[in-house]
Amino acid sequence: MMNDLRNNYEMIGLKKFEIEKLLGKPENKIDSEFYYYLGYTGTGINTGTLTIIFDEDNKVKKIIVTQG
Repeated sequence: MMNDLRNNYEMIGLKKFEIEKLLGKPENKIDSEFYYYLGYTGTGINTGTLTIIFDEDNKVKKIIVTQG
């Protein structure tokens, strides 16, 4: 999923509704952040999370992928 997003979509600058249209509703929302569960990573028992951080205009300003 992440490779496809990175290679085929420019998410920086998209608005919240555009992210929800592209990825669906996030598993969790906190203030100006959306969290998407990515499932198990290729390294075994670790799980991944996609965090999308929005600016004051509700546009994507940062994307973080974490494992653990």
